[in-house]
Amino acid sequence: MGKNTGIEWTDHSWPVVNGCRRVSPGCGGASGIGGCYAERLISTRLRHMPKYRGLAVFGQHGPRWTGESRLWLPDLDMPLRVRTPARFFVANMGDLFFEAVTNEEIAAVYGVMTACPQHTFQVLTKRPARARAWYSWLDNESVTRHCSHVARCILAAEAIGCAVPVTEKTRIASFNDVWPLPSVWLGVSVEDQRYADERIPLLLQTPAAKRFVSYEPALGPVSFRAIKDGSWYDREGADWYDALRGASYWNNGDHGVGGGPTIDQVIMGGESGPGSRPMLAQWVIDTRDECVSSRTPFFFKQWGGVKKKLAGRTLDGRMWDEFPS
Repeated sequence: MGKNTGIEWTDHSWPVVNGCRRVSPGCGGASGIGGCYAERLISTRLRHMPKYRGLAVFGQHGPRWTGESRLWLPDLDMPLRVRTPARFFVANMGDLFFEAVTNEEIAAVYGVMTACPQHTFQVLTKRPARARAWYSWLDNESVTRHCSHVARCILAAEAIGCAVPVTEKTRIASFNDVWPLPSVWLGVSVEDQRYADERIPLLLQTPAAKRFVSYEPALGPVSFRAIKDGSWYDREGADWYDALRGASYWNNGDHGVGGGPTIDQVIMGGESGPGSRPMLAQWVIDTRDECVSSRTPFFFKQWGGVKKKLAGRTLDGRMWDEFPS
């Protein structure tokens, strides 16, 4: 199976959990005719497909999510069918941590990911508080059931009818409780400084092998200096930081405070499609420069606009397609 998506920073879209609800300005234009690409597609040309039916509608004011969510079982084993190592954008037509998705359904998706250590799974959310809460729920579940995090997720997948092949690597990971999964990157979507300040601290407090930020659509300037001065680590007190310092699931980033959690990649892009709002070139340049100075991989996705292909995605005469090692 070759690349099945036009999204530049991934190889495969994995629409396993579909449906969402708008939570911030980045979800749709002020005029109401915008909406994210998933909301637009599901409310128009994909609206009759069984896995999307009823999840979004197109009315007088444009596309709107209905607030429903659907785990689509036929797509749950998609990564198992791809042998060549690839990147998967998880729940690209929704949000894996959308409130309507149950803890068990999220665990089932992770159960499939445990069986595919050859792939990289990019989980992007606007709901980092739910992500952090889910990881805590899984911790409690694993203790209660006297099993590893990996085994608990595999059991959740099997409970809804997805047989997860337990390879030798999966068996070892389950026995040693390799958690969080090395193949799963967790990211948050931000559109301006307000949402960066709200969401990135929660991302830093959540177990992850790699953490990334999707600064798209860029609707205002964002500074990432708080990762250096420590202010993003001080939200809601520092007890979590002191308790988890040095824990095995923290990466050893060279630009986080005290060698603690850090941002491993920044993806940036302008809004595209109907009703798209402009992105200033200075925001892009400033973000690129911050990433270069902190040795953070920077991926510039697009300038955006109604005709995004004409606008292109070069910055200072080159492509910026950097990934964490």
